Amino acid sequence: MPISELLALVETGRTGRLLGTLTIAECCDGEANEDAVELHSKARLRETYDARILEALRDADEPLSPSEVCELVGGTTHDARTALQRLAAAKKITRTWKSRGHGYQLGA
Repeated sequence: MPISELLALVETGRTGRLLGTLTIAECCDGEANEDAVELHSKARLRETYDARILEALRDADEPLSPSEVCELVGGTTHDARTALQRLAAAKKITRTWKSRGHGYQLGA
């Protein structure tokens, strides 16, 4: 992939995770080695993030809010909230009320 194509992707904001795996050495001749660019599967990234959330909930003594989950596993509060809702819909976790809002815990 020519550098000019990469720059065009940057200008239009369509790089996604493409440039995160590209190094200067891989572009030194003006061409990116397409084999060197690691493609990230959104489903695989989602599974990994969900597993980290499940581990955090397993280790917790009480239900966790989305912001508490975010502090423990990283990402944004929006990422954590979306993942928690996805896990609750899959019945892997349950939503419960806390003193200030709601939290999530393992089990039914």
